[in-house]
Amino acid sequence: MKGKTYKIELTKGAIILWSIIFMIIVVWSFVLGLLMGSGFFSEKEALSSASDLKKEQQREEILPKGPPKFSFHQVLTSTRPTAFAVEEKSSVPKDNRCYTVQVAAFVREKDAKAFVRRLSSYNAYYVKTYRNGKIYYRVRCGRFKDKKMAESLRKTIFKTSDIKGIIVKCK
Repeated sequence: MKGKTYKIELTKGAIILWSIIFMIIVVWSFVLGLLMGSGFFSEKEALSSASDLKKEQQREEILPKGPPKFSFHQVLTSTRPTAFAVEEKSSVPKDNRCYTVQVAAFVREKDAKAFVRRLSSYNAYYVKTYRNGKIYYRVRCGRFKDKKMAESLRKTIFKTSDIKGIIVKCK
């Protein structure tokens, strides 16, 4: 017993109809992309599952509003000495055995303060740094006598907040 065979005949009218349907789909995708990019729809409306929405809400609790002004790459690669002013009191004395996790650097102090508020559960603070005639506000978390403990905090922050930090010596 032979199976049924189906033949599809593409007439001129069918080709035109399928071309129109394809173009409508392409144009609709483009318009939706423009609307999403311009902020007409929020990302929360675009998230399909409840788990995606929950992850986004957790991320918003930690990260500051607006685009971050990261500028610490130039500051970190410079070899000039830095003047620091720590904005937080700490039980760990400032000596060569003190380590902390630096998570960001900002040009504006209000951005640094907002980031510190978002990371308050990690004992976040910021330090004011002068580099090449500019002021930077470095956001740091914790103070440890042991580098391994600082590394543990850095990994925790990365797992929970997707923020990569670096371990630096306290000054």
